[in-house]
Amino acid sequence: CMETIQKDNIEVPRCGHIICKTCYETIKAQPEPKCPVCRKNY
Repeated sequence: CMETIQKDNIEVPRCGHIICKTCYETIKAQPEPKCPVCRKNY
């Protein structure tokens, strides 16, 4: 993702990594969502 992360588009999965809201929504829609940084399950 090349989107600039700002306060209004931040999501933090259970692992604590910060990703943009657009990526978070895309990943959450997958059958087995994983953090794009550490690959832990959401």
